[in-house]
Amino acid sequence: MKNLKVMAFVSLFALSIGAMQNSPLKSMAELEQEKQSYEEIAQQKDNPAAAVNAKYQLAKIYLKDAFRSNDDTKANVNYMKAKQLLEEVVQLQDDILFAAANANISLGIMYENGHGTQRNVEKAKKLNGRGGMLLDAYNLQQ
Repeated sequence: MKNLKVMAFVSLFALSIGAMQNSPLKSMAELEQEKQSYEEIAQQKDNPAAAVNAKYQLAKIYLKDAFRSNDDTKANVNYMKAKQLLEEVVQLQDDILFAAANANISLGIMYENGHGTQRNVEKAKKLNGRGGMLLDAYNLQQ
């Protein structure tokens, strides 16, 4: 099942690299400025969604640096930095997916039993169904 995750990310990165090749190249100074900005955002603990996106954007910058580099050693270092950031994003994605699945199911049970809210069987079914699908997706990745 891990192969599915790897294949999905390889596909996404193939598309990203294709997009990078078709987009205008930024100067090294512009990339450094972007990198600095994203590094600051990636460290934020109070906004995890922004931090995850910043890590992904940083990874794309490292991929661009590696792609543009004529130095194999520097390119490899940039690929390794991108890989580390992407692995962090994937792990956070897994954590969020697991939490979202359980939150949907828990909320569905509350609606089903009328705990803390008016009983709503239809809403409970939707939440439990969505939670089940998210849990299935999470289990596929493990």
